[in-house]
Amino acid sequence: MASTKAKREAKPKKAGRNHAKKESKPATEAPLELTWSLAELPSAQHKTGLAGLVLMVRWLEQQPRRKGLCELTRLDADGATLRVDRTGMRELFDETYAAAAVEREEGKLRKHPKTKAEIPPLRTVEREVKDERGKLKKKTFYAYPATEPRGAFLADLDDPGSGKSGLWIKMWRSMVWSILRAIPATRGPYEKRAEGPFTDDAEEAFGELTSGADQSTDLPSTYYIGAQAMTAESVPFGDRVRFRFLLHFWPFAVGLYVPGVLDAEGKRDFPGYALAFPDLADLETGCDEIYRVLKARGTKALAYLPVEAVVDLPAEGALDLAGRLFKRLSKKTGDMPGSDLLLGIDVIHVEREGNNVRVRSSARVEPTPTMTDEYERLRKRYWDPFFRRQILANHIAGRPLHLGFNRLFQTHPYERFFARQDSYFRHDAEQFFKEDEREVNA
Repeated sequence: MASTKAKREAKPKKAGRNHAKKESKPATEAPLELTWSLAELPSAQHKTGLAGLVLMVRWLEQQPRRKGLCELTRLDADGATLRVDRTGMRELFDETYAAAAVEREEGKLRKHPKTKAEIPPLRTVEREVKDERGKLKKKTFYAYPATEPRGAFLADLDDPGSGKSGLWIKMWRSMVWSILRAIPATRGPYEKRAEGPFTDDAEEAFGELTSGADQSTDLPSTYYIGAQAMTAESVPFGDRVRFRFLLHFWPFAVGLYVPGVLDAEGKRDFPGYALAFPDLADLETGCDEIYRVLKARGTKALAYLPVEAVVDLPAEGALDLAGRLFKRLSKKTGDMPGSDLLLGIDVIHVEREGNNVRVRSSARVEPTPTMTDEYERLRKRYWDPFFRRQILANHIAGRPLHLGFNRLFQTHPYERFFARQDSYFRHDAEQFFKEDEREVNA
């Protein structure tokens, strides 16, 4: 009993200096510093992504109430260096994938993809619309909840409140939703941010870049147009973590066009998009000029599209974008060769078909100022879509301009081209032969 009492009354010994461990404070996480050079990037899509990242970071630096670090510590002709902490990465992704919950009116009732049962709309609306003959008729529209990507600085550049049409940002949002995020499962970054705070993708990107920026990773078609799980030779598509990171941002610097498809009567439909990826030779100048080209886009409409975005051939996107960049460059420097800015432009024609996105064509164009000037002249000179399309196809391919018309005449009725005295085709043919005659007699 005595010993038990002694134990109870015994005072605990004071811990000596070597007996107790002080709680260590968590180490401050150092920011990431990531460097890219144009020479090391494997594709024009990656280079366009680097340009898009530069434009996004520049815009982000102007936004109020920022808490994180996300800055360019180096930007020159050869490449760029990004310094970013975890909070800055969250802010960058929040703006890249910013979205809002909206209502969208649709002409048909939605159906469940599996059961095919009709999904009740939020409400129905009757509106007067014009039919193919131009007559007004009533049509019922069904309002459904939808998610709308914001578009960061692209939305600011095309803000209707500033006198802009809003057509460019509308087309951009449609491209993102119908092409890049055509599969509903890939829309999470937008949809979750429309509902509230979401940081999973930013945390994942920061973690991957911290643990191994040059490690290999998969390369889904969500980021890289044309990628597949496996090539025809059973080789998986892959990339470096540091390179794939750039592919989040190419939608903010890509040239966006809509090729018109002609039916037998010459009526145009617009079933897809032509994406023009500039293969930059000078990053700093390229970013400056791309931004100015985006800012200077016109507001004139053709149906529901910006008229400047409508082309006859996908490859025209390369010539149009290059021509605008060359003109901007000429005003700025006066004598800088176009090849010092652009090595070329990759154009990919993509179209949604059901639940799949198809690559209809891809081409590499290496434009020069002379080539783009002649393209602009030909495009304005000829009015008939069939005639203009053939002339432009020959120009882009470097063929004599008169080639290919025999096939056109073999596959379409005579009346389509020459039945009317005032037909555009007849006008264009006369203009072409007069110009050819002047060149022969010169």
